[in-house]
Amino acid sequence: MAVKVRKVGNSFSVTIPAHIIRQLHLRHGQELDVHTSAYGWEYRPARPRPAEIRWEAYESPQADIRDGLSPDAYIRKLREQDRDETLF
Repeated sequence: MAVKVRKVGNSFSVTIPAHIIRQLHLRHGQELDVHTSAYGWEYRPARPRPAEIRWEAYESPQADIRDGLSPDAYIRKLREQDRDETLF
């Protein structure tokens, strides 16, 4: 089966046919891990995140950054910082 690679903004997108979505029980917004090799690509559903994230489970050298933030908001803030640093 052949699918097209399409340009979407500064990225590329590959459409997954509906019958494969149903067969693999994928859902909107689900994250996939992408693995590459000399032979091609392999997509796997990403491991699900735990239902509840607690600060006690993590040690952070940047504890002052996370004060007052939920774990999810803290992760978003770190990702934004990483994205900002890669732009320059």
